Amino acid sequence: MSFSTIATFENPIDAHLLRVELENAGFTVYIADENLIGVQPLFSNAIGGVKVQVPTEQKEDAILHINNLNEEQKKDTRCPQCESTKIQFNFKSSRSGKSLLSHFIALITFTHPLYVRRVNRCLDCNFEFSNKKA
Repeated sequence: MSFSTIATFENPIDAHLLRVELENAGFTVYIADENLIGVQPLFSNAIGGVKVQVPTEQKEDAILHINNLNEEQKKDTRCPQCESTKIQFNFKSSRSGKSLLSHFIALITFTHPLYVRRVNRCLDCNFEFSNKKA
């Protein structure tokens, strides 16, 4: 059985969230390079991240399922400040104090930032807001 990569992630946790969603929909899923990146996160960019793979014959259906999930999320999300529907999802923000501190420490120690805040960002007014629904 040959597998095809349908998504890549910087860390294993995000890959497993998609794996669970796909398995619940009936797909066979394999996670590649999870252990290497779990032990050495700095290798993530060098080897192409953690790969979510499905059997080649299920590839098209799995991609369609992922696109449908993304469309459901986009359909109901509006900017709380300007009510725009032009939203960039899972934007890596460095506006928080934790993110700035993490980037500063990474700069002086020549490592990768350990903390990045993920938010939604409005493309019209650049307002950043949480992914969580209240």
